[in-house]
Amino acid sequence: MVPSPTSQSGQARRLLRVTGALGASTVLVIVFSIVRAKVVASAFGPSGIGLIAILQGLQAPINLVLGLGIGTSGLIEIAAARGAEDADRIRTARWAMIVAAVAGGLVATGVYVLAAGLLARQFGGGEASVADFRLFGLAFGIGFLAGNLHATMNGFRRIRDLAKLDPLSAAAGTVATVLGVLTGLSLVTSVFVIPSVLTTLLTVHFARKLPALGAWPGRRAVATRVRQLARDGVPFLFASVIGAVGLLLLRLLIDGTEGRSDLGQFQAAFAVSETYVGFLLTAMTVDYLPRITEHAGDAGAVNDAANEQTRISMLLVLPLVLAMMAAAPLVIKVFYSSAFTASIELLRIQLLGEFAKVVAYSVVFILVARKARKLYIATQIQLFVSSLVATYVALRLFGIQGASVAYAISQALSLAFTLAFVRRNSGFALSRENWVMLSGGTAAALTVAFVGAPELKVVLAAIVGVGCLARLWRLTRTDDRSRDAGLAG
Repeated sequence: MVPSPTSQSGQARRLLRVTGALGASTVLVIVFSIVRAKVVASAFGPSGIGLIAILQGLQAPINLVLGLGIGTSGLIEIAAARGAEDADRIRTARWAMIVAAVAGGLVATGVYVLAAGLLARQFGGGEASVADFRLFGLAFGIGFLAGNLHATMNGFRRIRDLAKLDPLSAAAGTVATVLGVLTGLSLVTSVFVIPSVLTTLLTVHFARKLPALGAWPGRRAVATRVRQLARDGVPFLFASVIGAVGLLLLRLLIDGTEGRSDLGQFQAAFAVSETYVGFLLTAMTVDYLPRITEHAGDAGAVNDAANEQTRISMLLVLPLVLAMMAAAPLVIKVFYSSAFTASIELLRIQLLGEFAKVVAYSVVFILVARKARKLYIATQIQLFVSSLVATYVALRLFGIQGASVAYAISQALSLAFTLAFVRRNSGFALSRENWVMLSGGTAAALTVAFVGAPELKVVLAAIVGVGCLARLWRLTRTDDRSRDAGLAG
């Protein structure tokens, strides 16, 4: 049997280990990405960086459309089947994900091969030939298989392997890019083709550690499962599309109202705040989502696990948010320059929204695990609308700071609506302790963001941080009779 998701000490220890492993993995990926970016910028200059941006822009919409959200829906399907101990269901889901990946990859490759001449004339600019665009299509197609295998590993909760795979892929891609540049290979081959092939090979290697795939279930069974996964993936496809469109409209709104320079200030703060807590959201996706999906039919168990996850998430993220608020001037100077002083206050305000977003993520996964598609889509529409409306109004009231104020407000509204929708679906309600922590954490964050001298901000952040870490320590030491299943699932 799969272990219960409700053990406090097991869940606290698990999340801390998962967060630590994925946090270290993320740091390594960032380091390798910086090295690769430096090499590419030195070798190909601004025009090369521009071509990369164009290729990535061409990649994103096709990836969304052809992916159909099957990576996420497949992850959930495998986790649910593991909870039900249904080996046939797992086998059919895995074959369906492979078929979907191969089909999507072939279509993507075909699109780029057929359109290579047009793309080379329109975007090549002397940096990429028709052959380069055909190779890019091939690499893009191969990447579909890597993406779905990655999701399969996630469904099996192979966290140690995932924590190794991502930095190894980044390291291999960086080495390949450096060698490609030194040997005179084209930008497309050095930056996209060879790294994509290496990532796929590494992913296949780690996926071999999964249980045996099993016999082919039959064309009809696989086709039925592909249709089901595509249907279940629609909410995630919709969320990705509406998120990308919303962010684009938000940037255009700021650019049109405040100008390109202020947009740069906002984007600098946004990139730091979103990346800063991103590893915690990734940890929840990798461990927490599959875990509660295994128990999705038991609303009480899922609600208990969600409350515990919310508590642990707040204890982890609050010290990080307060520390970043206190260190914002130094962080902005290190990552950007003294020209980005306006980003300091924008960052502090946006971090208020990140605190609310982490809590919302802890709760909204109930809707994902229980396949409440309409309610999940409703949360995404609400966030989309509230973000644009709040930004439009706040920009006119507060200038560029209004964009960050609107971000914090829209994330708080998203949390409120998510709590209401989840209560309707599973009867979930935040525990009294979590309400106290949410209120107290918000008050502490508001104080550090807006009140006091820099020294006072540091002192308050340190006091709250020590308190949160002490509470986490107590959680990991209680109820030691419960043994969690470990990182390998």
